[in-house]
Amino acid sequence: MALFSSWIDFLFPPLCLACKERCRTKFLCPSCWNLCALPDPVERCRHCFEELDGRGNLCKQCRFEKLLPAERAYVFDPESPARYLGVEWAEAMASFALIQWIQLEWPRPHAVIAMPDKDSITIGSAFAAMQQVPFVKALRQNHEYVDDRLEEDEIYLLFDVSNSLENLKKSANSLSLSFPKRIYLLSLFPYVDRVS
Repeated sequence: MALFSSWIDFLFPPLCLACKERCRTKFLCPSCWNLCALPDPVERCRHCFEELDGRGNLCKQCRFEKLLPAERAYVFDPESPARYLGVEWAEAMASFALIQWIQLEWPRPHAVIAMPDKDSITIGSAFAAMQQVPFVKALRQNHEYVDDRLEEDEIYLLFDVSNSLENLKKSANSLSLSFPKRIYLLSLFPYVDRVS
């Protein structure tokens, strides 16, 4: 079997999903894997996770007015080749999210709630399983809170793959109707509006 696999690799060499170069590793070449480094929370705004401008632990925008009603962080920078891995590798993506969550030193959530899109639900449920906390579908497609799905005075993690700030804000505001102790927002990627 190993000989057959070697012949297949020789005839049809694996290509990096990001740069399309021949590689010996799975999915991404070593150079692209290095670009998947997680952003350091120490160098980021503690509220929105944008890069700091050198003054304090909040960015200029958050010192003036916070755009989201919850602390937010993300796992990968927008240009990270990790975006090529896709939802097919939900457990791998959830593992990266777990490592970032540990680095953030956020409290353990009582439940994980995903944004109401397929990718966020798939990866968010894998993340909740790794955390060994309940995964709750508490948001409708229009980002409204589904009544009586959550307990009062608990900590919730809103999991997101890459939604707009507007949708994140709607969802976080809707979840506040459950009177949580605190809501944290963890996105795999920051939303990038790709206008052509």
